[in-house]
This record gives sequence, C-alpha cells and structure tokens, in this order.
Amino acid sequence: LYPSVSIGAMGASSASTVAALDRHESTIWRLGPLLSWNFPNFGAARARIAGAHAQEAAALARLDAALLTALKEVEQSLAAYAAAMEKRNALDAAARQSNTTVRLARLGREAGAATALDLLDAERGDVEAQAALAAADAEVATAQVTLFKALGGGWEDAPAVAAAMLVRDADAKR
Repeated sequence: LYPSVSIGAMGASSASTVAALDRHESTIWRLGPLLSWNFPNFGAARARIAGAHAQEAAALARLDAALLTALKEVEQSLAAYAAAMEKRNALDAAARQSNTTVRLARLGREAGAATALDLLDAERGDVEAQAALAAADAEVATAQVTLFKALGGGWEDAPAVAAAMLVRDADAKR
C-alpha cells in the first residue's frame, strides 16, 4: 500500500590505466534514493493487510481457547480437591470415632461388660476406618498434585497431606 524507499550508492572510474585510478578527475561517485511503489495495485496490498488482521484474530482466538481450557482445568481440579478434602475430613471423624469405640470396647472387656467378639468387631471396624482414611489421604494427595499441575506448579509452601497425617497420628496416640 505504501511506497518503499531505499538508498543506493555507486562508484565508477573512467581511468584507462591502473595508474590513473588514483586521480580524482577520473572517479565518479553517486548517491541517491530509490523509490519503489506498486501504484495501481491497492487490492493486493489491502488483501495482505486483511490477511494479517485475520492471522491476528486467529492467534487471539487460540489464546482465548488456551486460557479457557486452563481455567476449566483449574476449576475442575479445585472441585476435585475440595471433594477429596470433605471426604477425608468425614473419614477422619469416623476413624477417630472408631478409635474411641475400640478404647471403650477394651475397657468393657476388662470390666467384663463386653465379649472378646465385641472387641474384635470394634478393632475390625477401626482397621477398616483407618484404611479408608489412608485411601482418602491418597486421594487428597492426588487431587493436590492435579491442582498444582493445573495452576502451573511451583508452590512449595502449600499445606501438605503429610502434615494432616501427622496431626491425625498424634490425635490417635492420645
């Protein structure tokens, strides 16, 4: 659409021998601009401009799609993490309750109020609750890793599942 301007230079000599090359009178220097313009071809220039605009719009559409995909992954990961944490918290409460049940069954057995079968049932329920809690801890860890990957990773001060497990173990020993 617009003309292109370039600058050119030229040197020449009219000397007939090599010895006459150093004489100033035989040397010619030229310097000048060159203007190039496809004057009647506005349609092709406008088509190139429209093509560039279309490429820009396509690149923006790809960027929007990538951002929406990333946002969707983050939202799904957050939902999965929240669900895993809710499940883990419920199973933690159940595990604490089963631990209390075992303690009471032992006390009852020692006092003669409960049978050995009652104690075994309470211990079996406690083992099942602890196994379910361990599986929930693994689900939380997996959901946390998935969330970190969706966010791009790099957060090392995020609360770890191991810390929650340490608190649970400390509570169980009381």
